Parts: sequence; structure tokens; C-alpha cells
Amino acid sequence: METAEKWFRRAHSLDEQYTIPHLYWDTLPRASASQVHPHFHVALARDDHYYARWAHFQTAAKQYAVDHDGENYFSALNKIHSALGLAVQFGNATVMAYLTPSASYELFLFSKETCKDLFQLLFYCVTALRDDMELYAISSGMVFPKLIPSDDGSDLPAIIRLVYRGPAEARRADIDSLMLFGTVNVNVDPYTVINYIKKSIEKRRTNA
Repeated sequence: METAEKWFRRAHSLDEQYTIPHLYWDTLPRASASQVHPHFHVALARDDHYYARWAHFQTAAKQYAVDHDGENYFSALNKIHSALGLAVQFGNATVMAYLTPSASYELFLFSKETCKDLFQLLFYCVTALRDDMELYAISSGMVFPKLIPSDDGSDLPAIIRLVYRGPAEARRADIDSLMLFGTVNVNVDPYTVINYIKKSIEKRRTNA
């Protein structure tokens, strides 16, 4: 992450209208990585342009604040998932077994700012998927706070989304016509997912 941050700041210094850091991460060819090792992509978006799926969250957050007397959308998400037992707080960061996932086993991490707690929590999540659940092909998308914050308070927090892409040895694709043109087909119990995360935190925090 330190290397990515240096790239973000260097790119921003060359053109200051680009302020929104994104990072994308695929592990194994099954997850569309062109190499066997984890494959990272970094991008810096224009100040007025979150990439499409992140823009969806920003639009929802802005509308939610209008409709609910300024309440923070992500705080509300946390409350809902916590009430259902599907969220874990780790310092200044939160992870949820997301109720509206884009793929199976989705984990949704966020914190107000980019911080050590967020990346420590990411470690616990990745090791739970890889070492405890034996789910190796993983894709992740990350967006971080703008390098120059907006005046209207509409910026997204730091968000990391993790999904499983299917068995590494499988010949069948992990998406189909239903997912492309209809809706996401998820058949994994989110309580199973969050329980693995809780155990991972407890086990690896103790051994650290």
C-alpha cells in the first residue's frame, strides 16, 4: 500500500485534477489475473468522476443523507449489518458480510480514513478466505478518500470489497447470463462467512 500511495501522490502531482485513488487486485488466473501471483492495478480518477460502481455508492449516500436528515449512509449500513450479526468492528475499521453482494462470499470493509486498522482487517479477511476456507481465487476493488477532499462532504470513505471467483481448477466460468443481464446468484450463507472472519481475527490477533 505504501508503494501504491507513492504512485497516487506522484500521479496527482503531475495533474492535480486527478484525485480519487482506486486499486484493483486479482489473485490467480481464475480471478482474471494474467499472472499466477497476485496482480494489482492502480488508477487515479478525475475529481468529479468515481468509477461507475463506486459512483453508485456515492449517489446512494448523497440521496440517503437528503432523505434522512443528514444521516451517514455507511453508518446506517453498519448499524443494519451489526443488528443482524453480520458486521465486525476492528478499531476504526468495519467488515460486513454484505447483504447485497456482487458475488459469493463478498466482504465489505470500510473506514472513514485510510488507516492501519483497515489493512490489518483486510489481512484477517484474506487469510480467512485463503487459509481457513481454502478459497484461493479472489478479486478485490478498493477506493480511498480523495487526495483533495470535496467541500460538500460527499466523498466516499475508504472501501475495500472482496469476492471469491470460484475453484481455481474449475473450467466453468464464474459468471453466466443471469449475472450479466439479470441479477446476482449467491447461494452462500453470510453468517458462515462472518463467523470465519470473527474466528480469523481472534486467532491471528492472539498469535500476533
